[in-house]
Amino acid sequence: MGSEMCIRDRFEVVYEPLLPPALAPLPPQYPPSRSDPAAVVGADADTAETRGNGASDGVGNNGGTGNGASDGVGNNGGTGASIDDANAAVGELVACSLRLGADEPSAAAAADVVEQLRRRGRAVVRLACAPSNAARAGVGSGAWLAYERAQAWALLVLLQKLMEAASTGELVLLARGAVDGALAIGASKALEFEFPDLRVRRVLMPRALCAHWLDAPARAHATGTPTVAPHADALRALRAALGAPGERDVVVRMVGMRPVAAALRLRPLPLPLPLPSAARARGAASAIDARDGVYLVTGGTGGIGAQLVRWLVRERGVAPERVLLLCRRPPEGEPPEGARVIVVDGGALGCARALGAHAELCALRRVDGIFHLAGALADGAIHRMASIDTLDVPLAPKVGALALAAAASALMWRTEWVVIFSSSSSLLGYGGQANYCAANSLLDHAARWPSPLAPGRDADAGNSDGDGDGDGDGDGDGDGD
Repeated sequence: MGSEMCIRDRFEVVYEPLLPPALAPLPPQYPPSRSDPAAVVGADADTAETRGNGASDGVGNNGGTGNGASDGVGNNGGTGASIDDANAAVGELVACSLRLGADEPSAAAAADVVEQLRRRGRAVVRLACAPSNAARAGVGSGAWLAYERAQAWALLVLLQKLMEAASTGELVLLARGAVDGALAIGASKALEFEFPDLRVRRVLMPRALCAHWLDAPARAHATGTPTVAPHADALRALRAALGAPGERDVVVRMVGMRPVAAALRLRPLPLPLPLPSAARARGAASAIDARDGVYLVTGGTGGIGAQLVRWLVRERGVAPERVLLLCRRPPEGEPPEGARVIVVDGGALGCARALGAHAELCALRRVDGIFHLAGALADGAIHRMASIDTLDVPLAPKVGALALAAAASALMWRTEWVVIFSSSSSLLGYGGQANYCAANSLLDHAARWPSPLAPGRDADAGNSDGDGDGDGDGDGDGDGD
């Protein structure tokens, strides 16, 4: 971009595979074999349990088509590990101290986490996905957002109790790789800046691993109920994710059929910025159509937003009337470069239905691109947060990105791209900004996994093999208005 934009650095998020530490030797052979249908990623758990390991007589198969005897003797006189041994290994790794949903943890539940940290130096908190009614409503809906907001607050309440107890060690947050749990994950990144004695490790896993290789073995270990043992690759991935020293954010991703733990890294990218794929596909010199393009900007009256508007008008030649500033209130003074202002009530900005019914937005026949820079701060240390409302000020403008993307689809604007200005807080964490970290984490997860921002994305796309995502911060926060 031009010099006025002052882009100092650009990074993309890439995955760096982690080697499993030598926490304990793997058994010589793990059932099921790689040819067993139960080992296939995404296999239905109920089907897998009927077709997989079913032997309990200690000598071989006795009601299933897979491997496994409870005494560790595999097929054909092999020496494979038993289902019980496999479940015990996974159960020990992911022994859950607390399953966290929308309810604040009770005193007893928090005491259990404190005790796990004291006794083992580690406690595992599993972030539960939204219930079915919220999940059906969809990412960004009121029901879904209410659950995610409540879960993030429940985690903050737990962190307050751990701080009061002067807990030390490592708190592991286990979550599915999805937009679900993004607020809680982001909020946790402020903890170490405010309470360094308690570290947080966040581990995101594919849906198949959560349902088939994590939940089922953990339940079996806790209840003694037989189930399918995880493949050795799954156990190695879990060990690497939980055991790699110093790692704070780990994704277990699928490389073909194999789960592999990888740490997120920021890799510098050279300037100038490469063209978006849509622009390359049509052979355009720029992704900005100066003659006919219409571009909508949220947060366009803030510092970075004003710079962006100047860049569009002065350097890309877009007519000011084709730059639309979506604002919560009329700007003080003249808008940057004489751009057109559309005032939308603050409550409507977070509601796709309300945006879709706004008269001025309905009158638009096309919006070629959207720049979302809106943001707000309401700083405060975790131990001073008194109510769930402390999340709302920074969260509201970020949720607006999801609503705006959904409205763009409903209004059939055929928008070619959406540029989201997030913040380095969602990657690195900032002290005193747990709510701001949470809000920006929502944007990052929504861009990586299926959501109104990425409607065509596969459910495990954020965990699958491939190139880096190209996410970056530019020169810092992208917030305005």
